[in-house]
Amino acid sequence: MNDKLNIGYFADGPWSHEAFNTLVADQDISVSFICARHKTQDKILKRYSKLHGIDFFSTENVNSEEFLDKLKLYECDLFVSMSYDQFFGKEIRGVSRYGIINCHAGKLPSYRGRNVLNWVLINGEKEFGITVHYVDGGIDTGDVILQEVNTISESDDYSTLLNRSYVACAELLYRAIVLFKDGKPLAKKQSDIGGNGFYCTKRQEGDEYINWNDLSADIFNFSKSALPSRSSQQVIVKWT
Repeated sequence: MNDKLNIGYFADGPWSHEAFNTLVADQDISVSFICARHKTQDKILKRYSKLHGIDFFSTENVNSEEFLDKLKLYECDLFVSMSYDQFFGKEIRGVSRYGIINCHAGKLPSYRGRNVLNWVLINGEKEFGITVHYVDGGIDTGDVILQEVNTISESDDYSTLLNRSYVACAELLYRAIVLFKDGKPLAKKQSDIGGNGFYCTKRQEGDEYINWNDLSADIFNFSKSALPSRSSQQVIVKWT
């Protein structure tokens, strides 16, 4: 009998790399597979999978009947989502014993959606949250297992928050997964936490242009939220 907590990992990018290294270091956790984003086919995760002898694959549709049949063969206790890009339907949420959990770099129920770290800076927030929650039928609406809040200093910008979040998300996700070793942990409904539950939209190329009619404080906050350039990976702001 295998007493290890058996998980399936749906993941992509630096967020998932940090978390993966934390998970495989725990001898009581077994990662049965890594399902990467279909478009990116994360090369680092693929290398990790070979190193640790873990199945690696991707799919265009996580909710297809064929893919669900494949997942059932792993008999996972828990599915974990870290920066994955597909919506999990009702059937896949019932495949693993304890369902699916997700780590979100936002203080739910506020700051649901995309590019949250950019938006907290644009909005002049003094803190940002990280939340591990169950996946339900909505987007970032599931019950909260763990949540922590981190301060934002005057010297912080998008780059510093991003690097801090890589580590903080991995740590909080691991803490949440450990709870499942003793069964399905209790969670708090987002309606009991408080907050306005708004959704952040995805930041687009071109959003870096500054409107000089804005208040100086808003311009300052906006400049700190600049997205890294896709070509040079440098933080840029285009002044007009």
